[in-house]
Amino acid sequence: MNVERLAVAFAAVVALAAQAPAGEKTEKPSPTQFRAYEVNKTVSDFPAKEDFSTPEAAYAAVNRVMTSGDDSAWKRISTKENVRRMPATTGGKKQVAPEVAKMWLDARIIEVRVFREKTAAVLAEITKSSGQVRVDMRSLGLEDGRWLNAGEGLFDSLEEARSAFAAGCAGRMPRPPRPKPDNPDAYLKTFVDFLKTSGENPKTFVMKALKAHRVVIMGEIHHRPDYWALNTSLVKDPTFADAVGTIYMELPSNDQELIDKFLAAPSRDPAPAVEMLRDMMEIGWPDQPMLDFFMAAWNANQRLAGAKRIRIVLVDMQRPWEEILKSGQWRQYDVNRDRYMAQNIIKDLKDHPAEKRSALFIVGVGHAMLGLKFFEGSPEISAGWYLRRELGAEAVYAVFPHEPVETNVGRVDGRLCLGLFDSAFKGAGERPIAFPLDTGPFGKEPFDAMPDTPVTGTFADGYSAYLYLGPLEKEAFSPLIAGFYTEEFVREVDKRYKVLSGKGWAEAYGRPLNSASFIQWMGQSWGKPRREWQDLGPLDAWRAGGTQASARASRPLPMRKPAPGDATISGSVLASKTVTEVGGLRIRLDVTKAWQFVGETDSDGRFKVSVPRGRHRLIVYMRDNEKFDVGVGRANVDVNGDIKDFTIQLDPLGRIRMKITDESGSPIEGAYAGAWWNAERSGAGMTGTISDAQGNSTVYVYPGENMYVGAFDMEGRYVFQPPANDKTITLKEGETIKTTTVLTLR
Repeated sequence: MNVERLAVAFAAVVALAAQAPAGEKTEKPSPTQFRAYEVNKTVSDFPAKEDFSTPEAAYAAVNRVMTSGDDSAWKRISTKENVRRMPATTGGKKQVAPEVAKMWLDARIIEVRVFREKTAAVLAEITKSSGQVRVDMRSLGLEDGRWLNAGEGLFDSLEEARSAFAAGCAGRMPRPPRPKPDNPDAYLKTFVDFLKTSGENPKTFVMKALKAHRVVIMGEIHHRPDYWALNTSLVKDPTFADAVGTIYMELPSNDQELIDKFLAAPSRDPAPAVEMLRDMMEIGWPDQPMLDFFMAAWNANQRLAGAKRIRIVLVDMQRPWEEILKSGQWRQYDVNRDRYMAQNIIKDLKDHPAEKRSALFIVGVGHAMLGLKFFEGSPEISAGWYLRRELGAEAVYAVFPHEPVETNVGRVDGRLCLGLFDSAFKGAGERPIAFPLDTGPFGKEPFDAMPDTPVTGTFADGYSAYLYLGPLEKEAFSPLIAGFYTEEFVREVDKRYKVLSGKGWAEAYGRPLNSASFIQWMGQSWGKPRREWQDLGPLDAWRAGGTQASARASRPLPMRKPAPGDATISGSVLASKTVTEVGGLRIRLDVTKAWQFVGETDSDGRFKVSVPRGRHRLIVYMRDNEKFDVGVGRANVDVNGDIKDFTIQLDPLGRIRMKITDESGSPIEGAYAGAWWNAERSGAGMTGTISDAQGNSTVYVYPGENMYVGAFDMEGRYVFQPPANDKTITLKEGETIKTTTVLTLR
C-alpha cells in the first residue's frame, strides 16, 4: 500500500463492491447507495460564510480554514472520529504564505461523489506555485446534518482519485452468495473438459506469450518454490533470450547498480544479489529459489553476446536503508508503488528503442491486475492497469497464478470460487497446466481471489491467462538463503525495526539479538509447508453455493488419519482459572514434525485420539489461534498401548475480556480481539474469540509478556486505530482484565 491511497482510508468511507454471480450482470448501485454530480466552481465562487449543508460548500469552508492558519478550528469542522485522532491541544494561528492561500481559494471543485448519503468525497483541481496540477480529494462525513472534514489525499488524476474513493468505500455492500448450480456434475464437466482440450504445458504456454506480447506480467504469490522453478526454467531455455531482452522485478530500484554488477561479473558471485535482497523490506528477502533465478540469468548470459544478453531491471520503490537509519525519514521513500513500477518500466522501454525483444515483469499478483473495477465503475489501478493504458491492451499480457482466497497481509479465507477451480484441476489429474482466460469457463467466473480488494468483474477482466502447478496443500514456503543472516545483518534488522516501530526486533519479540535466534525465528515458516494452506476446506463447497464466510464456518478440521499400530488416548482437558471454555479445542501431535492435528474436544472437553506408539507431546490450541509450540496447554505421554482417562491441564493464561464497538458505541458482531508483541499489531499474535451480538470477545495472553491489544475484522469492514496513549499491558498468571476497543469503518 502507498501513503497517498492510505490517506483516503477515512473513517466514514463504507462500501463493499457488489459482485454478480456467474452468468449474471453486475447491477449499477442505486442512487441511495452511490451518486456523483459535477460542480465546476472555485472555492472563491462560494459565499464567505461557513456552510456545511452540502459537500461542496463544506469543501469551500474547510479550504478557508486552511487559508486562515487557525489550527484550533479543525476540531470544530471535523467528524468525531477525526477529532478523536487529533492531539489534545492544537496550535494557535499561524501565517499562511500568500501563494498557498491562493492555491486553496482558487481550487476548482470538479465533482462530488456520495456514498449512502453519509460519506462524500469532493474532488478538486489545485495548482501549486510551481505550476503542477494535482487532484485534491477531501473526504467528508455527515453528522447532525453537517458535512464535516474526515481526511484528505492528493492524486495525479481524477481517475486515481475516483478509484481511491471507491477502494475506501469497499467494505459494506455484501457480495451476493454464489448460486447453487442446477446440475453440479455437468457444470464441473465443462471446466474439466476445457482443461483437457485447451490447457498446455506451463513453460510452453508462457514462452508463446512472451513471443507474442510486448510485456508479459507473471503475477505471483511470494515465496513459492515451484513457481520460481518455472521462472528459472524459462531463463534456462536456449530460446528465452531470443524472445526476451529485459526482466523487470519488484525489487528496490536504488540497488540497480548491485544487480548490474552481479550480471557483469566474469565469475559466479551471488554476493551483490544477496546484498540487494537484504534491502528488500526490513528483514530482507532471503528467498533461495529467487536467488536461484538470478543465478540462472547469469548462467544464460555467459553463452550470449553483449547485445543479446538479458538485462534485469529493478523497478520497485527505493529502500536506501543506510539513509533511512540516519534520518528516520522512511515516509519520503513511500510512494504509489503501482504507478512507480509502471513508470519505471515505461521509461526503460523508451530508453531502449533498439530493443525489439519482449519483457518479462515478475510482480505480486495484485499489481498485475488489468481491468477489474469497483462497484461504481472506477478501475482498480494497478501497475498492470497503467502499463495497459500506456502500451495498449494487446501489448500487455498478465498471468494469474493459482492461489487460495487471500488478503495482502496473508489472511487465508478459503478456495477460489468455493473450490470449483480446485475441483476442476483434480478432475483433470492435477497436472501442471496453463490456459487463456478469454476463452472457456474459467475466465467467466466472478473474481474472488483478494477479499481486501473487493472489485467486480470476472477472472478474464483481471488477467489474460491462468497458471496451475499443483495442489495448494502440497506447497511449502521458500527455504532461507544460507548465510543470509549474519551477525552484522541481524543487528541491522534490529535497527530497522526500531526506526519503523520504535522497538528493535529483539525487544519486540523478546529474543536474543544474534543470528542463531533470528534464523530459528524465521525458520518457523520459511522452508516449511505452508500451514495456512492446509485447512482450506472442502473442494466441493461450490456445489451447495453460499459465501466464503459460510464455507469457512463449516470447514472441517483436517485430522491425521489413524495408521496401523496406533494406540488410542482418551481423556479430557482440564479448565484453568481463566481458560474455562473446554469445547472445540484442537489437539496437535508433537512439535518436532510437520503440524498435524489428531483430535478436537467435545463440549465437555473430552477427546479420543489415535497416535503412533512412542513418546509424544499433545498440545491444545484454540480454533483460529493455532500458533506457536505451546498452545494453551500441553502434556507429555509415553504410548505403549491404549490409554484412558488421560488429562491435559490448560494454562492459567492472562485473560482480556474485550467489548468491541464502533465509534458510536454500538457493539460490533463478528470481529476479533487480538494481542501482539509490536505496536503495529503485525505478524504473529494472539487471536481472540469471534465477538457476539454484544461485541464481547475474549483473548488470552501469555503471563509476563508485554503485549499491545486491539481488535480486527476479518471481513475488512472496520479498521483499528491505536489510541493516542498507546502502551503495552502485562498480565499475571490467572489475571483477568476488562477493556473496550473501538473499531472505525473503512
